Amino acid sequence: MLLGLGFTGTADGFWIITDVFETDLARFVDEVVPILQERGVFHKDYEGKTLREHLGVPYQYGLDARLK
Repeated sequence: MLLGLGFTGTADGFWIITDVFETDLARFVDEVVPILQERGVFHKDYEGKTLREHLGVPYQYGLDARLK
């Protein structure tokens, strides 16, 4: 059901809340993420080397566009 919402454009993400962070997160990553990757709804590789590159945000030295 949750995957169906994502494919219809109803949702763009979900919060995952665990009871025991150390074990539940590892179990989610090991068991659920591979299934999501097989279905094409979770990435396997990153586009860039940094978060900025991955998100496609241009580098900016400061808030003032005149600063380069």
